[in-house]
Amino acid sequence: MRLSHTIALSEFCLAYLAKAFPQLKNGYALVQYPNGGFIANAIGEGSPKAEEQDWLEFIEKNTTGWYSIKETPINPSKGSGQISLEGELDRDHLLIKRIKNRDVKLSLLLQFSPFVLSTKQYMSAAEKKVVEISIKAMLEQIVLQRESDSDILLQLANNNRFQSKEIQELEQRLGQRNRAFGSSIRQLLKLLLSQLEKELSIEIEYDQSFIEGLGKFQGDFEELERQLSKQIELEANLAHLASDTKINLSSTHLKQLLSIGPKAQKRSTSSTPIGRLSKASSLLDRYERSAQIVQDAGLSIIGKHIGAHCTPPISNAAITDALSKNSKKIYELFQQFPNRWPIIRSEFRSVSNIIERESRAAQKVS
Repeated sequence: MRLSHTIALSEFCLAYLAKAFPQLKNGYALVQYPNGGFIANAIGEGSPKAEEQDWLEFIEKNTTGWYSIKETPINPSKGSGQISLEGELDRDHLLIKRIKNRDVKLSLLLQFSPFVLSTKQYMSAAEKKVVEISIKAMLEQIVLQRESDSDILLQLANNNRFQSKEIQELEQRLGQRNRAFGSSIRQLLKLLLSQLEKELSIEIEYDQSFIEGLGKFQGDFEELERQLSKQIELEANLAHLASDTKINLSSTHLKQLLSIGPKAQKRSTSSTPIGRLSKASSLLDRYERSAQIVQDAGLSIIGKHIGAHCTPPISNAAITDALSKNSKKIYELFQQFPNRWPIIRSEFRSVSNIIERESRAAQKVS
């Protein structure tokens, strides 16, 4: 799972807007740095072929608003840049000027299809203004949220590194090193870690005491694998945030893993699906988290919005396909856990349809 903070702001904003606005045809993100550096990114059919100086001059002399392609640096005809009153309909490029993200200034030039989807007509000036205000507000909120989340996660990363250092120093003083461990468990662990290194693009280090300690685990190895994967995903996210390329598995992680003993598993059986239902349960957890974000933002609980707020974002079609393939398991989970996933259970129509369909099927069988 890749956090949004590990994605460049310009790339993240373009991807977010492309999913939120089907009318968006091309997009150009222009980043200005305090040292004079400049980067231009693009999505859609176009590419930022204009010269850097042309972009800077365009941003400097214009305000946030709508422009014709003839008035922008990407004008293919390189004409005068003037348009007639009748050419107002050609103003389909929206300039959002200099959204500040700490010391970086982000400007976006967004080309929209000139048609409103419901009426097949050109967007009116009033409709353009609504789109302009909405997009600017969305970008400002994205920047504020990223800054806030970045501060919190950076503090967590710093605290984690400090604790890891103390633990490693203590282990070194006590000389707790022992290489005697069963080869089968060692090979299983190495195989899992190698797979996670590729999936998360991170180097995973661990000392022999970590491998040795896992030999004391007395629970279900499927549960051990799931918990170890969750811990490593968290550590990888914190490492990426701190621009680190590796993580170290210490005795802190070992203690947490060893706490998943038979008693702990017995207590959690009634609330944590395992075995054949675990994949479907994880799917519902993911969509419920996304639905909570969508609901907090005041948006409708539909597939497009839920997919856009998943990490990484996914399409509405992908959500529908995943729900369809796991429909029977999803229905069984809703029956088994009536208080879980309340938002998608009641607000997400795609899930409601599955519950209704599987309920009718169950009644016919009985």
